Amino acid sequence: MTKKQWIILGALALFVIIVIIFGVSTQKQKVPEQTTQQKEPEDVVATGTKRVEFVPEVPKDATATIPQAQYTVGGSENSFGVYEIGVSKTGFSQTDLTVKINQFVKVKVTGIDGNYDFSIPQYGTYVEALKGETKEVTFIPTTAGTFLFECRDKCPNGQKISGRFIVLPK
Repeated sequence: MTKKQWIILGALALFVIIVIIFGVSTQKQKVPEQTTQQKEPEDVVATGTKRVEFVPEVPKDATATIPQAQYTVGGSENSFGVYEIGVSKTGFSQTDLTVKINQFVKVKVTGIDGNYDFSIPQYGTYVEALKGETKEVTFIPTTAGTFLFECRDKCPNGQKISGRFIVLPK
């Protein structure tokens, strides 16, 4: 072999060694699977059950909450209900809000004695109401069931508060 071939062979061997070292050093170490169970969320809905954002069941005794104002929509059988919920250091002014499926819903949220928020995660609704301020969320519930509404970020005394948003089937 010529001197040039020895140099090429040496460079190739060096390259292979570098690739092997690099591959071994960057290989992820296997982490043993944890056998401990994941901790359940600690926050609890107002009914005393574990925090669940949606269940398809509707309580048997559920009846529609009477709105503070109700409007007919374009002469149809659909209506537009306006509901008011206050938030204070003691929690929500009502912990159950029950409406009919496919009816327009406007929830007015008022921060009574501080800055609070209101969210229905399954509907993607979220508003922040400063002390004395009223904010609104409007939507049409299209699925019957029981949904969670909650104070997500700006909660009284740093504690989660929640309630049930119940959608009655036709």
